[in-house]
Amino acid sequence: MYSPTHHNLQWMAEHRGQQAKLARGTAVLEGGVVAHTTSAEAIYLPAGCLHGVFTIAGGFLMSIDCTTPRSVWPFAQYLRYNVQAELEAYEQRNCYFLFLDSLDVALRTLGRGMRSVHGSRSKTFSR
Repeated sequence: MYSPTHHNLQWMAEHRGQQAKLARGTAVLEGGVVAHTTSAEAIYLPAGCLHGVFTIAGGFLMSIDCTTPRSVWPFAQYLRYNVQAELEAYEQRNCYFLFLDSLDVALRTLGRGMRSVHGSRSKTFSR
């Protein structure tokens, strides 16, 4: 797992289309972490985390994608560095919709926060 830093995203963009990028980039990518788990465990990957999955036994992988207000910046950086260019056309378009979804979640969350702040101020002033 690697953080989506400027250096890491730039390196990924420069090596677009190449196979096994993460395996070859271990010496140059910043902040790598390796996690060895079993099928009884789950791993939380922060939004935008560059990662690869290697299995030592057959099986299947399951993931649950979630969007939070913190997803906006990593999605924006992926689009900035054109990371989605390696995907099929449909999946590339989907990246833009995922970015818009994360932006929508962030704006809605901000709106709720502003309403609660405004509401508490109103109560304070109405006394």
